[in-house]
Amino acid sequence: MSSWLHVPMGPNLRGWLGINKELYTGDKTQDPDKLNWDEFSAFLVNHAQKTPFIDENDLVDILDELVAMDLPKAAVNLYEASTDIWSGTNFRGELSVGIAAMYLKDLSMAHEHLANAQRIIPEEPSPYINIVQILLFQNDFKSAREWIDTGLTAEPNNYSLWDQLADILQEEYGGEFGNKLLEIANEKKAWAGVCLASEIIQSADTQLKHSLLEPFYSKGERGHEFLIEYTASMGVSGNYSSIPQVLWDAEQNSTKGVPWQLYVHCAQAHIALNEKETAMKHLAKAKRDPHIPEDAIQMIQQIETDPDQFVH
Repeated sequence: MSSWLHVPMGPNLRGWLGINKELYTGDKTQDPDKLNWDEFSAFLVNHAQKTPFIDENDLVDILDELVAMDLPKAAVNLYEASTDIWSGTNFRGELSVGIAAMYLKDLSMAHEHLANAQRIIPEEPSPYINIVQILLFQNDFKSAREWIDTGLTAEPNNYSLWDQLADILQEEYGGEFGNKLLEIANEKKAWAGVCLASEIIQSADTQLKHSLLEPFYSKGERGHEFLIEYTASMGVSGNYSSIPQVLWDAEQNSTKGVPWQLYVHCAQAHIALNEKETAMKHLAKAKRDPHIPEDAIQMIQQIETDPDQFVH
């Protein structure tokens, strides 16, 4: 066991191996690529044979970590060494094995487990996205399109599925694929598809995206991802004075707060309206968002330093 104390690994894997956190040095390893991962994978399988898993959820937790560690071979080997407790009804487990098999280019195994995951929780988008990726690799565009259609029924505004559909339509329709995508998005009443289509069409009309999204807002769409796209389109179209109202409405109707992007878009609108003091207040709120990434904070700091360069 002491020979593996320097291997970076997650808490569930360390717990299963019985590694004392005081002795663990994996978080200090400088170059994980130089480690002998095949030997480590063999060690895990041997440990599973000597200390079999009793609870499937414990196994799934570790498979999740191995996939996150970019050790798909270890994940598949550990799964194959523990099939006696595998129920085939655990969504996370089927998804983890499916993704690990994809990394290993075992597409048959990947498709089987991802399809199992989809049957277990049909509303989850990840199995659809990964199965479509496999089918596109195999040039099976007809089956890929069928999976996309089913996936968009489960989650109409999934960006990844719309991206994949755009790839298929480009093969079929060439330069007109953006218009076809827009037609399908309108049929499905999916604002995410409309967003992508408007960006593909690349019209010189700066009002296009906003005009296409406005009906969704008018009909009550208030999801945060939508509002980010909607306020951005308002800025591009020069409709600055309406953005603060959208933010105010979102603040009044959200119990979880609003995303930092809305505050930034509103701040940019106030800058364009020469209301810089108000803009700075919104930027301060954006920076307090616990989910804001570091590069966004840096961008906000640049806006604060030179506001006029960052108007929509």
